[in-house]
Amino acid sequence: FQEPRSAKNRSIPIKTGFRTPILKPQRRQKARICSFFRDLLERELAETIGFPRVEIPLDDPGRPSIVATEARQIDRVLGTAPATRSLRRRLKRDLAAAQARWDAEAAAVGLTSAVEREAAADRRVDELLKTASRMPAHSLLGVIAKLAIATEWSELEPDADGYPWDFIRGVLADLTALTVKEA
Repeated sequence: FQEPRSAKNRSIPIKTGFRTPILKPQRRQKARICSFFRDLLERELAETIGFPRVEIPLDDPGRPSIVATEARQIDRVLGTAPATRSLRRRLKRDLAAAQARWDAEAAAVGLTSAVEREAAADRRVDELLKTASRMPAHSLLGVIAKLAIATEWSELEPDADGYPWDFIRGVLADLTALTVKEA
């Protein structure tokens, strides 16, 4: 993993004094903006039509009702006894209608495509990070670039699975290989 020498690459300085073209602040900013607008669309939709859910009435009026967002939750709360069959069917129909309305409205306002694009972008970032973590560095600059990626990513996604550990393992292997070459 070597740092490109092209002066055309826009980059930001990192604390080591080196510059890496991999860390593009404008991309991070775009991702945050997209996420903000997706959240805004979802919040507006929830305020307008409500999340798809149904309230399950309980026999005890002193207990608060239970909200179901999936059909299996209805069965879990009411059981599968024949006495509750008609209520379960009605609640499941109501839930399916609420979900269909949500899906139609989400598609109409662009929420569905925003979620799909965000998921595709997340998959692409994961692919690129895995590739970068596995690509061997051929110089100390390459090792530094991998560490910069790891620290930047862990700051942005502290709960990301495997990061920065995949990078740290890769950097350890790189340093070991570079040390063996020099010996």
